[in-house]
Amino acid sequence: MLRKLVLVAVACATSVVMFAGPASALTKVRYQAQLSDHVAFTGFCDFTVYSTDTGTAPMITETYDDEGNLIRVDVTPQGWVHTTLEGNGNSVTVNNTGPVTIIFEADGTLTVYQRGPSLTGDQGLITGVAFLTHTYGRVVTTGIPNAATGLTDFTSVVWIGNVTDLCEALAA
Repeated sequence: MLRKLVLVAVACATSVVMFAGPASALTKVRYQAQLSDHVAFTGFCDFTVYSTDTGTAPMITETYDDEGNLIRVDVTPQGWVHTTLEGNGNSVTVNNTGPVTIIFEADGTLTVYQRGPSLTGDQGLITGVAFLTHTYGRVVTTGIPNAATGLTDFTSVVWIGNVTDLCEALAA
């Protein structure tokens, strides 16, 4: 029986190799990110929020297609990252170690998949709803890169898991 399974597996693998199209020439570039130190975020809450990271910076893997276009970015934790947010005279420290995958879609939009503990924020330029949240779970966001702000303007966001409104936490 084992021999039959091995033969079937080899036959399947051979047919995949024989009928497969040309290999994609993807290029991957990997480097360690830098942690942020007192970065100001305006427009997410009714007040400016300052963010500082401590811990171990994650690894970034950029994937380019055979024409040199960036098609995917993976942010992979290498330890822990805590982000301290300060605003309105208050501070909150959260775990921000969830892995992130950013897919650059053919129509110019982005799809962002966040898993685990992570921060999400939008100025609400398209949706009209600004927010800054911390989620233990999964977040799927679609958006349009904004060259003027250097951020992504969200067109949709779905949270699955425990979500904390950080604007509310910092306003208290």
